[in-house]
Amino acid sequence: MLLRIKHFIFCLFILSTLPGHLFAQGRGSDTTVVITDSTNLDAMFKKARELSYNDNNVQARRICQKILEKNPNYFDVRTFLGRTYAWDKMYDLARTELSRVLIERENDYEALNALFDVEFWSENYEVANDYLKLALGYYPNSEELLLKKAKLQIKLEDKDNAALTLRRVLDLNPGQKEAQQMMNSLEGRKLNNQFLGSYTVNEYAKSKEPQLFYTAELSHNFNFGSLAIRLNAADKFKHKGLQYELESYVHFTRSIYADLACGFANDPEPVFPNENTVLNFISNYLQALNFQPESVTRNLQRQRHTTLLHWVITTKITGSAFAHSSHLKPTLSLKM
Repeated sequence: MLLRIKHFIFCLFILSTLPGHLFAQGRGSDTTVVITDSTNLDAMFKKARELSYNDNNVQARRICQKILEKNPNYFDVRTFLGRTYAWDKMYDLARTELSRVLIERENDYEALNALFDVEFWSENYEVANDYLKLALGYYPNSEELLLKKAKLQIKLEDKDNAALTLRRVLDLNPGQKEAQQMMNSLEGRKLNNQFLGSYTVNEYAKSKEPQLFYTAELSHNFNFGSLAIRLNAADKFKHKGLQYELESYVHFTRSIYADLACGFANDPEPVFPNENTVLNFISNYLQALNFQPESVTRNLQRQRHTTLLHWVITTKITGSAFAHSSHLKPTLSLKM
């Protein structure tokens, strides 16, 4: 999948180096947009967004293109430019701009999100799914991405897996109205009992054996949330290990919930930590202000070395954009 995406991005990058007059559609004359050394590029970007939201994508693109001439690495502008092309169904131009962002920042949330939309809207569902897998690899708890995964699964008539995905969203946020509505539309496929299996191969270098990772999970939904029992097996460069995990999403109130997980392993070769405990508390009290605070505590014990981590994450949601601010407290390591 990654090779296919990288090859696709490379082809689009080559396309983007062709003369600008080949992409004149939708651009129009840019003589009315003047940017100097003293121009506030952020203010110009704000103006471009306002124009686009008022159905003037052509003028918005003129401004974005001028900003990028001044600062080619203003990735938010380039992503927004790609979005405007997608909204006007100029999908090839959208792919070109968004792929140029991924060349520089392969985990860019907005670019991956937008590329999924481009492929989904143009009915290239296989490529859309590839981008979605890549995005969820970086942002596994993103409600927005998980909802899009469920929509893609419903589009492909995979309603059972769509129900699993929506169950995951509701575990993360029990008050998610869109997920509730989608779940109710799935003709009762709420799947209180679930079994999942996965197999992953990671290749790091041709000179090394690939890393193999297997997971089997059995879970059940309760009134308070969900409980999952998981078995993980790994073969990392010929070192093998087993890990047993127990994970629960618990709803304390409609606004406070937690992800509680613990894992145990007793391998002669420490492929997995001997003990792995995660306490993740999330609050939706500030949802009206588009903020979501989280508190995460993680304890790792590998042989006789213990590491305790604690950090606080604040997520600011603006439209479809996520901005994460993390404050990592000092790490405590104990040798016992």
